[in-house]
Parts: sequence; structure tokens; C-alpha cells
Amino acid sequence: YQCDWSSDVCSSDLNYEVPKNINNGYQVFPDKFTITYKGVEHKIPKTTFNLLNYIYENKGRVVTRKEIYDNVWEDVIVNEQTIDVHIRKIKQRLPEVPIQVRKRIGIIWN
Repeated sequence: YQCDWSSDVCSSDLNYEVPKNINNGYQVFPDKFTITYKGVEHKIPKTTFNLLNYIYENKGRVVTRKEIYDNVWEDVIVNEQTIDVHIRKIKQRLPEVPIQVRKRIGIIWN
């Protein structure tokens, strides 16, 4: 199955390359901005995907908001709520994703 976050429509086209990362049933496809979990593929908006992928690549440690700003948004000025909005979108669509917000510290993929 393939699910596009902008439309909530799913199809059964899984014609992608081998994923970059595999962990606990998650497959991350950086070139396609998609993540699969339990056979369902989710196409994620680029910035949201970059945030999720950055947290994933640093799994097991708390990623500070400053790190996220510097590595995901780089030259764009965003406020703290921007990260929260993206995290909320991820958790709404993929509630199984093991990310936790540590208040005033950062975000961790457990």
C-alpha cells in the first residue's frame, strides 16, 4: 500500500529501491520522502520527512531543537512551534513511530 499524506488515498504501488534504514518494521526511503511501516507506505512532505529522518538517524539520543533548526531548516528562520507542528503531523499519521518530545531538551527516537 502507498499513502499520500496530502490526500489520504492509498494504492498498492511499491516500486521503490532498497530502503536506507530498517528498524523495528520501519523502512525509510530518503530519495522518495517515504517511510513504510507494516507494509503501508506513507509519502511525507519534504521538510517533515527531513525532520523525521534526522531524528531517526540520531536514534537513541536526544536531538536538541537547535540541532534540528541547524540541520533541517538550515537557512530558514522558524519558531519553536514549527517543530511541534511537524512532530504532531508525524504522530497523527504514524502513531507507532517511537519519537518522544522531551520538554525543554529535545526529541528522541527510542
